[in-house]
Amino acid sequence: MIRQQSTIIKDPSQSDEIIIFNDMKVEQENTIEFIYGLPGFEMLTKFVIKDIEDYPPFKVLQSLEEPDISMLILDIRLLKIREQIKISFGELEKIEIYPDSLGENTEIYVILKVNDKKQELSANVKAPLVINTEKKIGGQIILDDENLSVEYLLKEGLRLTDTN
Repeated sequence: MIRQQSTIIKDPSQSDEIIIFNDMKVEQENTIEFIYGLPGFEMLTKFVIKDIEDYPPFKVLQSLEEPDISMLILDIRLLKIREQIKISFGELEKIEIYPDSLGENTEIYVILKVNDKKQELSANVKAPLVINTEKKIGGQIILDDENLSVEYLLKEGLRLTDTN
C-alpha cells in the first residue's frame, strides 16, 4: 500500500461528474466500482487507476473514498506466469464479463508488494484484480490454485516485451 496526503473535494465550479483529488481532476466515468470492495478494504468501493509517469509500466489503484489507501499494480500481461492464472467464467460473470466479450473489455492486474528490507518486488498472482472496462466495475478474484503465490517475485518473472 502506498500512503500519500490527499484530499477529495467537489469543485463547485465543476459539474458533479468531476472530483478534485490530490490536485488532479478525476471524471466520474473513470471511476471503477469494486462492488464487493477488496479483501481487507470491503467498505471501499470506488477507485481510479492512475499511471505512474516516471515508472511505466507500473500503475496505482487509488481509493476515492479513503485518500490514504492506494496500491501499486501491474498489468498481468507483463508476467511470465500469466498463462497459469486461470479465472473461472463463474467468477468473471460476477462483474458482468461473459465468454463472448472476454478480452475486449477486460483488464487484469496484480497488486504489488515492495519488500524494502530485501529490495524485492513481488506480485499477488493468487488474487488478481479483474476490471470490466465497459461497465467500470471490478473485483479481486481469489484463485483456488496452490501453485499460485501471494508473493510471486518479479525479478525473474517480468516480461517487458510482447504484452499480447
